[in-house]
Amino acid sequence: MKNIVQKTKKIYQTKKGFSFLEMIIIVAIITIMTLTMFVVSFKDRDKKKLEAVGREVAAAIRETQNNALTGKQRASDMLPCGFIFTSDGDTYQIKGSYRALQEVCADDNDPQSYTEKLLDENLSQKKIAIEMFTSATNGSTRVSTNFVAFGVPYGKYFDGQETSIGTDLVLILNDGRKFHICVHATGLIEELGFNDADVACVF
Repeated sequence: MKNIVQKTKKIYQTKKGFSFLEMIIIVAIITIMTLTMFVVSFKDRDKKKLEAVGREVAAAIRETQNNALTGKQRASDMLPCGFIFTSDGDTYQIKGSYRALQEVCADDNDPQSYTEKLLDENLSQKKIAIEMFTSATNGSTRVSTNFVAFGVPYGKYFDGQETSIGTDLVLILNDGRKFHICVHATGLIEELGFNDADVACVF
């Protein structure tokens, strides 16, 4: 019995625990790793938010185009002339231009004639802004615009520039990351995705 007690004492005497300094170092390492994971996940969350809004905006532009192709009507005594996606940077809207049965469309793509607001989404609350640029035929000129329109009945593209070949919609997160949506003059709406370049769409 005495031998057993002595052996037990020796075992406990030879085993050492963590020192106070070692515990502080371990706690510091765990804290740094936790903070790093938090920062990465926070940035990833903002990226997913921007991607979700980008898909939502692309869907809104496609809805605008579909309204023109299907000739979405507002009332039985009114006929559509065209539909427009417009943005002031903080919000975006889908509007329709209509005429009376006995009248004709004076200008299918006149943004001043669009009266029906179908969609309005506040982007400033999500800390995301929209910039829109139209590209000319030579590809070197970029002019700021605030709308993309599609005429009835063929969904003809129009953005206010006679020589335009497409519009680059740039969604900008507050940290500077950019999500590009390319609207081609052919009618193709392309979600280009994340690209930090000011000019990303290739028309």
